[in-house]
Amino acid sequence: MIKVARRYRVRWKTLAYMNGIKPPYTIYKGQYLKVPLKARRKRGVPKRSLTRRSRYPYPKVFLPPVSEATKVLRGMNMGLDYTLTKGEKIFPSCPGKVVYSSLDMRGLGSVLILEHPGGYETVYTGKGIYWLVGEGEKVSNEGTLGEAVDDTTLHFEIRRKGRPLPAYKMIKGKRRRSK
Repeated sequence: MIKVARRYRVRWKTLAYMNGIKPPYTIYKGQYLKVPLKARRKRGVPKRSLTRRSRYPYPKVFLPPVSEATKVLRGMNMGLDYTLTKGEKIFPSCPGKVVYSSLDMRGLGSVLILEHPGGYETVYTGKGIYWLVGEGEKVSNEGTLGEAVDDTTLHFEIRRKGRPLPAYKMIKGKRRRSK
């Protein structure tokens, strides 16, 4: 925290107070900090983020998670809702690694979270969905994540560093019908 305070010419105690950080005054990689408006960076300090950038390329295209969407709904949040019929398969929108998989999260039903390069995550939730992959597995665009056990709704979100993004703007292209 002292390095950040020096960079912006602010007292470290002011920085801790503004951000609600209590002893032992620990900050973490990727954490956002508020800085006073009048704070100026020292000369010679490059304009770069405090966290290291990913060495992997960002996903170029996110595909829809189902082959044929009978109905796509945009709700109050940034995600999309797909209506699924019994036996319909769910695919990853982009290659990635499974970081969380649960069949019975309270209030959400089945939840699956995939991590992608560049700090992106895709979240798949719905009741009556059975996941075919587990935590730690790597998946490609061709693989199957799960399938609908009943007629249900799949909620799909795209996030970057934990913040939801407008999925309806980011999904490009169409997925070919699975046989």
